[in-house]
Amino acid sequence: MIDAVNDYLAPKRFGIVTYICVIVHFLCGLVFTAVTAALRASENGKFSCSVDAKSTATYKKQVDQACFARYDQAYNSPLPLYGFVLLSIGLSVLVSVVYSLLVWKRVDEIESSNERQTDDEAEFRVHGQDWRIFNVFYRYFIHLVVRSLFGIIFTVVQHTYFYPNGFDLKFSCNLPPAEVTSNINTPKNANRHLNSTSVNCENATASEKWLWGIIVSAINIIVALIIFVEVIYLLPRLPILNRHSGVCWSDDTEFVIEYLLGKQYNVPGESEPLTSIENNPPHCSTQDYSTLDSVAQACSTLNDSIQDTRNQTTPDSVAQECTTMDNEIQDFGTEDCIDFYKQHVLNRSRAPDIIYGPNANIDDLYIDVVIHTGRAQHNFPEEMNRHEIYDVYMEVPQTSIRLERIDELFYPNRDTKGEFPCSILAIGRPGIGKTVLTEKILRDWVNGIDEYYSDKIVFFVKFRWFNENINKLTNIPLKTFLRFGTGLNEENFESIYEEIAKEPQKAILVFDGLDEYHGNPINCLDQSRIIPNDPNTGTSAMNLFIKLVLGDLLKGVTIVVTSRPTADDFYSRLDFDRNVEIIGFTSDKIEEYVGRFCDNNNTSYLKTKIWNHIKSSSELLNLCYIPVNCFIVCVTLSGCLSYPRNVTGALPTTLTELYKTAIDHFEKHHHRNADRNSMAHEALKKLQRLAFLGMESGQLIFDQVLFDDQMKKSGLLNSLSNPIFPLQTQFCFIHLTIQEFLAARHVTETLVPAEIKKFISDHVKSGNWHLVLQFIAGLLGKRIKNFDREYTECVFAFTESFKVTDGKIRVTYHEVFVLKCLKEVDDEEITKEVCETTAINDVAELYINPASYHLSPSDWAAVTFVCKHMKKLANLTLFEFAADCLPEVLGLLRKRCLNKLEMHMAEAHGTVADEIDQVFSALIELNCTLDHKHTKLTSLALGNFRMTETALPIMCNFFENGNTSQLEQLTLNRNGIDSHEISKLCEVLNNGHCPNFTHLDLGNNSIRDEGGMVLCDTLTKRLRKLNRLYVVQCWLTDRCIPMLGKALQDERCQLTDLSLANNAIGDEGVGMLFEDALTKEHCKLTKLNLSECSLTDQCIPSLCKALQNERCQLTVLSLRYNAISDKGVGMLFEDALTKEHCKLTELSLQQCLLTDQCIPSLCKALKDGQCVLTRVSLLLNNFTKNGKKLLRDTMNYKSCKVRGLQIVV
Repeated sequence: MIDAVNDYLAPKRFGIVTYICVIVHFLCGLVFTAVTAALRASENGKFSCSVDAKSTATYKKQVDQACFARYDQAYNSPLPLYGFVLLSIGLSVLVSVVYSLLVWKRVDEIESSNERQTDDEAEFRVHGQDWRIFNVFYRYFIHLVVRSLFGIIFTVVQHTYFYPNGFDLKFSCNLPPAEVTSNINTPKNANRHLNSTSVNCENATASEKWLWGIIVSAINIIVALIIFVEVIYLLPRLPILNRHSGVCWSDDTEFVIEYLLGKQYNVPGESEPLTSIENNPPHCSTQDYSTLDSVAQACSTLNDSIQDTRNQTTPDSVAQECTTMDNEIQDFGTEDCIDFYKQHVLNRSRAPDIIYGPNANIDDLYIDVVIHTGRAQHNFPEEMNRHEIYDVYMEVPQTSIRLERIDELFYPNRDTKGEFPCSILAIGRPGIGKTVLTEKILRDWVNGIDEYYSDKIVFFVKFRWFNENINKLTNIPLKTFLRFGTGLNEENFESIYEEIAKEPQKAILVFDGLDEYHGNPINCLDQSRIIPNDPNTGTSAMNLFIKLVLGDLLKGVTIVVTSRPTADDFYSRLDFDRNVEIIGFTSDKIEEYVGRFCDNNNTSYLKTKIWNHIKSSSELLNLCYIPVNCFIVCVTLSGCLSYPRNVTGALPTTLTELYKTAIDHFEKHHHRNADRNSMAHEALKKLQRLAFLGMESGQLIFDQVLFDDQMKKSGLLNSLSNPIFPLQTQFCFIHLTIQEFLAARHVTETLVPAEIKKFISDHVKSGNWHLVLQFIAGLLGKRIKNFDREYTECVFAFTESFKVTDGKIRVTYHEVFVLKCLKEVDDEEITKEVCETTAINDVAELYINPASYHLSPSDWAAVTFVCKHMKKLANLTLFEFAADCLPEVLGLLRKRCLNKLEMHMAEAHGTVADEIDQVFSALIELNCTLDHKHTKLTSLALGNFRMTETALPIMCNFFENGNTSQLEQLTLNRNGIDSHEISKLCEVLNNGHCPNFTHLDLGNNSIRDEGGMVLCDTLTKRLRKLNRLYVVQCWLTDRCIPMLGKALQDERCQLTDLSLANNAIGDEGVGMLFEDALTKEHCKLTKLNLSECSLTDQCIPSLCKALQNERCQLTVLSLRYNAISDKGVGMLFEDALTKEHCKLTELSLQQCLLTDQCIPSLCKALKDGQCVLTRVSLLLNNFTKNGKKLLRDTMNYKSCKVRGLQIVV
């Protein structure tokens, strides 16, 4: 009860005497009501009438009851005493409660502003917001008058109307005979009269009731008189009676600070302005208006009120407030106006859509996000009309430039061809930090963070300011348009405008939220071309913006525009000098943000717990790459950990669970809810419905007429002012994801299961609804866990659009979305049932490539969650996945068997990953519980990892423990394997752990000649089934060729396919290979790749000799990217391909320095009847059109047609 009293009757809303009176009155009311109610309850028992001693007990009881009723009519009518106490004191206290509720918000604003900032700054910030408003003062005065009148009136009516006779102890009761008779016979000695019976009665409680009546009367009149004295004190201070008496307060702020809060109030103009938000609070000093500096100082203090978090004023209103002062003083120069404007920027409160927390300072909490030039290329389905994808992919295009600091936006680089950019477009997803970026640019200019800002003037404009009454904004000149971006009045803005009109290069125009403009900007683009390029010509705000971007007005001005990607259709038509994208936080920045958040909210002891929980869940970590999500996660987790009843420390992990907790936290603890009580259930229902309707119509900002008072108190809303039409307040949800979650709750709480299922089916292919559907899945999971099994069928609706072709599926965004919804349900049994009864059951091969869709860690968490229940899944192919996704992939590898696994990590700045040991460990720890036939790997491919000293023994253990008994193919491409590690691998392979081994690919590893020799030795031992060996780009030279030749000669070697591409073997090495291997009896090679092996014409004679030999089995040969000329090719075709024993059917001579000179010999050889070539590749050679035509005509020759010759040229 104490908390309730403190909420409804907070002392800061009353004068000290009045507060004492209301508390005393309230406590007395409780005591008096309890005592008088007790007296009333016992009064009947203590009321006694005198009857004949010979009368029966029943007769006496009847008389007592009848007479007590007569006594009640005489003394307690129309209201018993306890009812009067409750009415007289309760109404007085109720008046105080009503007054307190009417002013609590205003008083709290003034108090919080006064505490959060320096005294003079806070004073003028609130003061400037409602100049000469006396709402609190008048309401306080009226409530005192009403309370005083109530006290006097109730005292009077107590003694004149309710209880004029008091409460008599003795009472004579006259009863008619009918009221004293009963079915029981009256004793013979009873005193009976024909008309009535007179009985003497006594009320034992009368004296006590009289005493308490006097006490109640006394307390009422005492309180009333004390309050009346305060009314007399305040009466001459009412501004309406005497505005120039010198004793009245100037406005609500002064009244609240001095009279209610009892603190020092500083008169406007008597404090020094702040030079930086980070400086110490200023000291007080005497000041007058005799100098220009003092004028600028006073106005800047007054202007610091712009855009409060809940009740924002506007540039126009602030300008009007300054007008009063400006009319009394002379105008000042350009520099003074700029200084005045800078002070205004420093002192104003943060914009409401920057939700870092109620006490956060943007300079203290701003953390650099990743910004790079160009756009990150992500593929999304065509049906997605907006890019509302909430997972952040941190990969930056290789051709882009990463901007480390904000000021680098304005400096030249290679993307601007060395020129300073005049127009800059910054794109970013919702909540990624676009508005924070623009605010930081403005404050960096004021604080002089970089020399670039030294001679600049920054203007800040939000596109949503121009949404209301668009038709009225069709006739404004450039000067008026720019003035909206400063909040200055016309006089103070005049000199600034003249300055930038003469030197436009000094101006930086920052336009925030292009996507929030509700008009048709494309039509404006067409209209702007026919509008004169005259700054004095009135036109629409959007037309002026377009002319500024195109350079038709203020040529040379620097323009920064932010937007979501949803406005791509418009901004792509404008030619910006620089295009950048805001990507979000990196992992280390998330950790830094968590630390600053906890410090700012006095919860530093929670840093480690919050960060450990975030990084332990890939879902949460990925969510936090977006700054606004990071804020929501921090608020939610800190709230959970701080909640005293959360003794187990349980924290949310799924997206739905997180947002449900976040909603509860915002409703209980958001600073707009001063009473700290959850909003009414009905109000939340209304918000959910409004969120749903907004999603249906694509509406993110709502007019105030749609909100009642209870809804407006919600911590889930932001109040948005319109600087052009300040009376038209708007609201939006604090983030689109909050609106989407509430919309999902509306669906699950208002629709029956059949309707929910239809809703899912209708919207599952609409990208705008995907997060809503994901939340619906999570909410359905909660219901199913509460034994509402009728909602199970709704979950199956997500998979109706899941398509599987021939058991294969190439994962795209849609498939990932379906799997994420199943993951959000968070029910293993339902997921298992879905996998067994839907199209997912047919999935045997999963192929994931970034060209189709780039999976984030949260996507991988969903894939892992579902894949472990796919009984037929045998093949998994993963290309270019990021290192932060690996934990989820490893989780899948530990939970189910695969027949074929192919994993290629994405390169990060030219490096490879160190986690190959984790992959082998996961395969060793495999614990699959599914009943299926895929129990052993037959094909394993790992790429872009790094073999380390710790990984090597784990890999060997993988081979030695029987995990590779069925292995047929092994690819370890680009894994940093050296000669030492290849020796260990060969040692393991020689031990017979892979009896079915047929294919080995070790490309792009530095095994060198030493490792190559060891590998060649292995070919003649236990790897007798190995028929394919690829050692592409392995740093081999001709030193290893003798050992290779020896292995190929061995009858135990089964090698038929060999690739030595991209190795410096040279003519000499190839010559040895041809002579010592290909012509030997037991050499079984049929395919040989010698691309880019530093070959010249010198190797051709030995090659021809080998091809002519009847023991040579070679059918496919690649000599691409070698320095073979027309002469060498001529020898090859004449001396080999036309010979009897040459078996070559495919030959590649791509990019080999060939010209038209070799074409006659080529054509002659190809037409020869003994030539068996069916395919020749001659791409990227120096052939003319005529030469190419001759080659194509050769394919039409009779013998060439017969064997189906193809010449690629």
